[in-house]
Amino acid sequence: MLNLRLKMLTMKSDMFNRIWLIVPFMSYQTRELMAFADKHKWLLERGGSVLFKTSDTIDPQIADQVEAAGATLIQRVDSGLYDAWNQAMDHLRDAEIMEGAYISFLGLDDEIDQDFCIEVAQLANSSEQFDFIYGDGRGILNRRFKDRASPSTPALFGKDNYAFDVPHPGMMNRWATVNHYRFDTCYKLAADFDFYIGIAQRKAVSFRHVQKIQAMIGADGISNGVKAKDIYIQEWKAIGLARNVKLNLDIKRMGVMRFIARNPFIFKLLRQLYWAATAKKL
Repeated sequence: MLNLRLKMLTMKSDMFNRIWLIVPFMSYQTRELMAFADKHKWLLERGGSVLFKTSDTIDPQIADQVEAAGATLIQRVDSGLYDAWNQAMDHLRDAEIMEGAYISFLGLDDEIDQDFCIEVAQLANSSEQFDFIYGDGRGILNRRFKDRASPSTPALFGKDNYAFDVPHPGMMNRWATVNHYRFDTCYKLAADFDFYIGIAQRKAVSFRHVQKIQAMIGADGISNGVKAKDIYIQEWKAIGLARNVKLNLDIKRMGVMRFIARNPFIFKLLRQLYWAATAKKL
């Protein structure tokens, strides 16, 4: 099977032509920017696309390197992550990418999986078109990793009692399904949750769980920080009220995490110890 996959990668230079990765970043992350492009060279060389979005002006030499790698760079002022995603999607609308394309949102500390993309490419060219294709998650922190299996029927695409129970970075979104929606920029951290609930409320979506790691996800971002605990609780409540839906939240666990997060030093220490005790070494 592995030899077959390698042969397919070698023979089909346009194998990933339906896959777009959207990656926002800040100007001080230019080193990580080139590292991301290098890690995804296999995707770019075989027809896949990477769209980098920044609100800053990048050194022209760096911009040239990005373009030379086969990626696209948008330099335009935005108000934050969700506005950057909206602008990236506006760019894809203007570029009139194919309706059957799949887009995925990632950070510079994430890395999409090659085998997962092969499965997506095959499904994208099949007769059955899925609105969302997702796999299992793998969190990475300090050279340690933890895997998280995704459900075959996720609450995220249900009709009530919603939960963000599939990994977001690397999940594939069919362009024809998501291109009429936008992220609500009034949210700081939970606009992606609101985005998917809004779609699921309006239509019956189809989804496919691929039993592979979809991406290696950096576990040290802002969403895992101390301040995020309060923000998430407030914004999840706001989403429930605004959408008039029930959210499947572990209130007790959230309360404990919020209490611990009042002391940043203890919070970070306990998190490091938890990862050391439960994660595996790379």
